[in-house]
Amino acid sequence: MTWINIDGLHDVENIGRIGTMFDLHPLVLEDILNTGQRPKIDDYDDYLFIVLKMIRFDGQTQMVVNEQLSMVVADRFVLTFQERPGDVFEPVRERIRRRKSRIRSAGTDYLACALMDTVVENYISVVERIGEQIEDLEEEVLSGRDLGVMEKINRLKRETNYLKKSIRPAREAIFQLLRLESGLIHEKTYPFLKDLEDLAAHASEAVDTYRDLLTDQLNIYNSATANRMNDIMKVLTIFAAIFIPLTFIAGIYGTNFEYLPELRYKYSYFIFWGVLVVIAGALLYYFKKNDGSEPSPDARSTPPKRGFHGFQPAVIQPGPLSIVHVRIPGGVGLPIFFQGDSIRPEPHGQAGRIGRSQSRSFRHLRPDHVLV
Repeated sequence: MTWINIDGLHDVENIGRIGTMFDLHPLVLEDILNTGQRPKIDDYDDYLFIVLKMIRFDGQTQMVVNEQLSMVVADRFVLTFQERPGDVFEPVRERIRRRKSRIRSAGTDYLACALMDTVVENYISVVERIGEQIEDLEEEVLSGRDLGVMEKINRLKRETNYLKKSIRPAREAIFQLLRLESGLIHEKTYPFLKDLEDLAAHASEAVDTYRDLLTDQLNIYNSATANRMNDIMKVLTIFAAIFIPLTFIAGIYGTNFEYLPELRYKYSYFIFWGVLVVIAGALLYYFKKNDGSEPSPDARSTPPKRGFHGFQPAVIQPGPLSIVHVRIPGGVGLPIFFQGDSIRPEPHGQAGRIGRSQSRSFRHLRPDHVLV
């Protein structure tokens, strides 16, 4: 068994000579040189052609960089083609250097599986580094004051989308390899391929999880920003509402009419300021008293629904049929239907039919057991 690793694809003639030496199909050589290939598996008569993406995280640019890895797996040799020097195969090389290592005595299919396993494990490592940055954004997102948060979120979304384009096709290619009926893959190698498929699925699901987390963080940031803007507009509106009547009064006495009765009164100036202060104070008191802390008229007028033994579960929205979930002692959640003034448990919920022991537990319900 021979493993030959070729770094650099700029020398087309050298790649052509290698293809002639190992009798590679012209389409294989074309796919090797065309580095924009999607991860895939091609089954030829005497060998398998595998294309994957090797990715790495550039700490300086804070970006994910990938390169195409082309692999030819035959019965007696394995060829790997990389775009540039440097790879993630050092753990495989360490295993080969150990004399009693299994990889030295196993076939080319096991070696190819070990190489792909190293590539997929590196996927998870890069995803975790991106995930750490996403989780570190949580405090900045909740504060809603850092103007650079939006740029960070958009950058991380681009990186996660970039990872998804590399990892998801690789998962599909590995799944195709696992289902492939080829004489080059021995029966003992299939469990390792199954483990490799699970690893690729884990990497793909981690990317999807972090993408969803970024979407949630973006929504939270927008909500926090909107709330801050609402608070600012609320303050500005209060000041505008206070100064509207003051401006109106000042405008009247600032006119150029010659005869205004109050202008010749001795204490007109002090009375004028007193009226302004009283109006401003009254408006401030009104806005402070009606800051939204009191319940709305609809909420005050809606009577609470009565439950078992006079128990008041919650104020729910009025309607012909309403549903709440009751959590009884012991952690069991039950859907409860309110229809008119009557209440009944749902007999066919997801947890199955309610038994007598659970029905008896309703007498121990407390208000904090109700989830609306």
